[in-house]
Amino acid sequence: MFWAEKSFRRVALAASLAALVALVLVASALADADPASDVLYTQPVFYSLEQLPSNAAQQRLNEVVKSATNAGYPVRVALIAKPSDLGGVTALWGKPHQYARFLGL
Repeated sequence: MFWAEKSFRRVALAASLAALVALVLVASALADADPASDVLYTQPVFYSLEQLPSNAAQQRLNEVVKSATNAGYPVRVALIAKPSDLGGVTALWGKPHQYARFLGL
């Protein structure tokens, strides 16, 4: 019985360590220094951090994105006004196709 308890504790400890490592890896994968990808993970639209459109324009864009999603065409939109909106990937400034591919990953 003593060996069974010891074996169970080892398995439980190994499983706990594996779960902890998995959580650390997921957190580091999400923290990629790119604000738009962090926002688009949970919301359909990313607005520039420094240059927001009017409230009416934001509302209209949100409605269009929602309509597209409801029609079976889910989209994500990133409004990038300045290189600083790209966070750590400023090399993609002025390269919307490459940035879109990056976000899609």
